Amino acid sequence: MTVVRTVQVEFDSSSKVRETEDAVIVPAILARECVSNYCGGRGYKPGSELKDAARTLEGAWVVTHQHVDSVFVKDRSVIRGKVGNVRFNDENGAVLGEIQFLKSRCDQALLDTVRSGSLSKDVSAAYFCDEAYSAGKFGDDAYDFVQKNFMFGHVAVGVVEGRCPSPFCGMNMDSYGSFFRVCVRDPALFVSCRLSTVALDAKAGIYALVGKLRGKQDGSAARRNQSRRSSS
Repeated sequence: MTVVRTVQVEFDSSSKVRETEDAVIVPAILARECVSNYCGGRGYKPGSELKDAARTLEGAWVVTHQHVDSVFVKDRSVIRGKVGNVRFNDENGAVLGEIQFLKSRCDQALLDTVRSGSLSKDVSAAYFCDEAYSAGKFGDDAYDFVQKNFMFGHVAVGVVEGRCPSPFCGMNMDSYGSFFRVCVRDPALFVSCRLSTVALDAKAGIYALVGKLRGKQDGSAARRNQSRRSSS
């Protein structure tokens, strides 16, 4: 079954912004191997599938604050930038890249919020994929179906709610530390439908369960919930 989905991540553009004559540029994790909640159950994005599809994010148009009504942008007036320098990180199963805010397409107020880090932090990539209902586990987290054959379209920035918060995804998140965490918050404090499992170091068996705190869905307060070692 082929479906249209979005993957949402978070950014913090306050420290790694750079500028050229034409653009304000922020590094980003655009997608990564993970298990997330969707309509229809828990879906798994395999790293191998993301690696094969990473090139489809190169040059993707960037829009602000909400998605357009199709995977690919049809109205050029809404374009505020593009995605560049896309590559895949095998160690963490992540698609890395840059959000390039084009100065010719952005007003001064938007550019200032990007430079200062005050733009709502979440980023969401729209894509087509096939979904095969085949249950399994990623780390120690069960999933209901596997997403395959990704074809990415546009990327929306400044949206208010992401599935995969920093430091695991998002703008200004282009590297990782070699660490894992124990439970630091009661899971009941989190928006249960937005909890996602991501790999910190798949080879070492270190995973994290991450999400957003209830009542903190303005894009500025994503928190880590729990990380754990797999049983393998």
